[in-house]
Amino acid sequence: MTPDARAAYISTARGTSISCISLAEDACADGDGGLVRSRVIDLWQNYDPATGPETGKPWGGLTIQLPVSPDGKALLAANTLSQTVTVVDPTTNEVVKDLPCNAGCHGITFGARRGGGFLAYVSNSFSNAVQVIDVDPNGDGSIADARIAGQMTLGPAPTTTSSGGVLDALPLVGRQGVPSR
Repeated sequence: MTPDARAAYISTARGTSISCISLAEDACADGDGGLVRSRVIDLWQNYDPATGPETGKPWGGLTIQLPVSPDGKALLAANTLSQTVTVVDPTTNEVVKDLPCNAGCHGITFGARRGGGFLAYVSNSFSNAVQVIDVDPNGDGSIADARIAGQMTLGPAPTTTSSGGVLDALPLVGRQGVPSR
C-alpha cells in the first residue's frame, strides 16, 4: 500500500504481473500522466516462454511481497521464480529495473537509512543471507540507480546460545533464515 493509503499493489495468481488498485478515488498512475482505477504492470513483457528472458531486460516471476517505501518513491517486488527484485516507480507504475537476489527471494521490509532515505532488507527462503537494497544511493530522488548495497549472512556467533542442535545439514537455511524441517 502507498504511504497515503490511496493505492495498493497485489501480485496476480501466476505471479506474472502486479496490479495497482485504487482504494478511494482513481489513484493508480496510468503511465501517461493520468490516474485510473486500476492498472496492470506486466512483469513478463520481456519474457518469451520459448526462448526465455530478453538479455539485459527486466522480468519477474512468482512475485511474493510488494512493499512500497515509506516515502512512496519505490515499490519493490520480490520474485521467487526469476530470483530478482523488480524496482517499480509508484508515481508512474513503470518498471525501472531488476536487481538480483538469492535463491527463494521472498520477503522485503524497509528501514530508515542513517543520513536520510530508506534501505530495503530482502529475505530469501533458500539462502542464509539477507540482502540490503539502497533505493536511492546518491540521494538525488531517483530510484534508477537503486542497487544491492550489501548482504548479511545469518549465522550463529560464538556467543549465540541455542535450545537445540542444528536441524538440517545446512544451518539457518530456510524461510527468512530460520531452520526448516
